Amino acid sequence: MIIQKTKDTRARAKCKPAIAARRPSKAVKEARSLQAKHPSARNTVKPLISRSRETIAHSATSKRPHSQVSVPQPIRESSKLTTVLTMLRAPGGTTIAAIMKTTGWQQHSVRGFLTGVVRKRLKLDLTSDKIDGERRYRINKAAASK
Repeated sequence: MIIQKTKDTRARAKCKPAIAARRPSKAVKEARSLQAKHPSARNTVKPLISRSRETIAHSATSKRPHSQVSVPQPIRESSKLTTVLTMLRAPGGTTIAAIMKTTGWQQHSVRGFLTGVVRKRLKLDLTSDKIDGERRYRINKAAASK
């Protein structure tokens, strides 16, 4: 069987490569020349549109519909929060180790819960006493009745 080549292989050498380098457009060239003339203009932020202050204030307040206003949710009876709060309200208080065992949290998580949730979010008066070399945390009765 004889195979004939129909195309000349030398003609392919003159063809452009499949992926040719593109020349930048006129807009790109103009932008580069402006950047070269004004180097401080490279890092400036230009506003997309100009709006009045009333329009901005109106759009900021109307983003969230009235149905999505945050309302404090009731605390479930069987949550870890309620179990930890009952442990803290006990007359002797509780230790971090006891809270870790009950909730399965790590020590840094218990400390974060005590400061972030109990003290800051719930605004309860959390006190700690060192009894027999062991630190015990408890919620004062006066703060719990507020």
